[in-house]
Amino acid sequence: MKRIDIIGAPGVGKSTLVNLLLEKRKNTSVWLTVDEAKTLIAKEEIKNNYSIIKRLLGLLILNIINKKKLRECFRDMVNETVEKKAFQEKLELWEPFIEFCVNCVGDHNKDAYYRLLLANSFLHIIKDVALIERSKIKTKVVFDYSLSQNVTGLISWNYEVGSKLSKEYFELMPRPDALIYIEATPEIIVDRIIQRSSEIIITQHRELSSKEILQRTKITISNISSGVRVLQDKGIPILTIDSTQSLDDAAYFCSEFLDQL
Repeated sequence: MKRIDIIGAPGVGKSTLVNLLLEKRKNTSVWLTVDEAKTLIAKEEIKNNYSIIKRLLGLLILNIINKKKLRECFRDMVNETVEKKAFQEKLELWEPFIEFCVNCVGDHNKDAYYRLLLANSFLHIIKDVALIERSKIKTKVVFDYSLSQNVTGLISWNYEVGSKLSKEYFELMPRPDALIYIEATPEIIVDRIIQRSSEIIITQHRELSSKEILQRTKITISNISSGVRVLQDKGIPILTIDSTQSLDDAAYFCSEFLDQL
């Protein structure tokens, strides 16, 4: 499976674009969301390693049961052993990156609860990456919440050190097969953030003034730009999307990019 990361400063409209991509996805498209990929891996595991009766029951749950939580719980149970094996196989290779991220999570300038959320998110994402990279199924997997995106919360919100740490993060990070970078000016992003309802404002922006959000967004964009340049230098295919263009146009360019990979 090929891993396609999406990255953009929080508030740029990344999830909105991904949702539209899903709506417009053609039946002939050969890309999946992370959840879809994990379900496909579970089905392969059931077909290859379960007895006939267990195979039928497992595929029945994954294909027919309407309750999403039940399907995901069963899927994750099926994938648990494979995921552990996949992660163990990568652990030595990824150890410098993991160690770097653990140190970043320990940034005491950030709230303790937020650091806990970062650690939990990082663990989930890197396990998903290990599982998907191990799979021999030929498809592409689009990571909305990606290792690349993780840099927006993990790296210091300090101009003096953020760019340097971001470069190191992307140097050590397991490389994606391609990257979709959604960009906008800090002012546009802040306008979008303050127009959101309080329920969907992300943790790192809550209880900040517009001026503080603007400052943090500028730093985040700088950190992202440093990382994107690292991936460019490594020859990773990158599509840059201007988020001020129409969503339909952005979705079209993304679809074309994904189909050509």
